[in-house]
Amino acid sequence: MKKILTVVLVLACVCALASCVFDSDPAATFASAIANTDPEKATINTVTGTELGELKGEYVITYGDEGAASIKYSYEQWNKVGEGDEPKRTVTGTITRQADGTYTDGKGFSAKADEVTAGFTLNIAGVMDDAEINDAGDTLTVTVASADTEAVLGVKLAYDAELTVIIGGGVVESISVTFADGSNTGSITCKYK
Repeated sequence: MKKILTVVLVLACVCALASCVFDSDPAATFASAIANTDPEKATINTVTGTELGELKGEYVITYGDEGAASIKYSYEQWNKVGEGDEPKRTVTGTITRQADGTYTDGKGFSAKADEVTAGFTLNIAGVMDDAEINDAGDTLTVTVASADTEAVLGVKLAYDAELTVIIGGGVVESISVTFADGSNTGSITCKYK
């Protein structure tokens, strides 16, 4: 669960969406939308599955000035045997990122910017040759090999991932990442406002 939370925090703390400019019009449109995305708010929903079942999470990020952000979270995790009648519980709270990059949660957690992975960089340049763009020109879909996930997403995943980017009004509306390997599955969907 800590790995999933780390991935979510990486996605949640969108510091920069970066891409290269491409020669073809659809690719240039996506590159421009990625470069122009500066959200006020993001909502991230996660679903992870194992042989034990699914765990869900929701993370609402409100961005402030100069890199500050508030991340309100609610996610499920498995209870240890004997920790209650239910197999899982919901953890809730808020993490605050100060403009100086310091993270706190009001419950004793504190970390400096260099101690927390906090930058999700979307770089689709390396996968554009394999990407499919729908007829409307607003949805890009591509499979990203596990070995390439760090270069494309800014975070290393253990599995190949299906990436979907939806744009509208010249900015990114949502990003979805899904993966599956046997009974291990996951999806992370981030919608921007």
